[in-house]
Amino acid sequence: MNEPMEVVYNENCEKALLSISPLMEGLTRSSDATFLYDIFSGGIIWNDEFPNFGDLRKIQSWDIIRFLFHYRMSLILGNPRMRKD
Repeated sequence: MNEPMEVVYNENCEKALLSISPLMEGLTRSSDATFLYDIFSGGIIWNDEFPNFGDLRKIQSWDIIRFLFHYRMSLILGNPRMRKD
């Protein structure tokens, strides 16, 4: 897996995550889901777990979602990468 992504947590990150959350909660699991490797996050993304991009890109700092996929990939690999304080 790629090197850990550096996260600068600030108020914009929290606002973006709070805005993305309802989009994620509205997704429906599909038994036919496929996945791809996202080079930007270093993680895999199933097509039934990614919100409509048209809706997502309206959110300022929407790309914070990549950190979620990166962290989940570290969990899958058994090497959780926590934020350093």
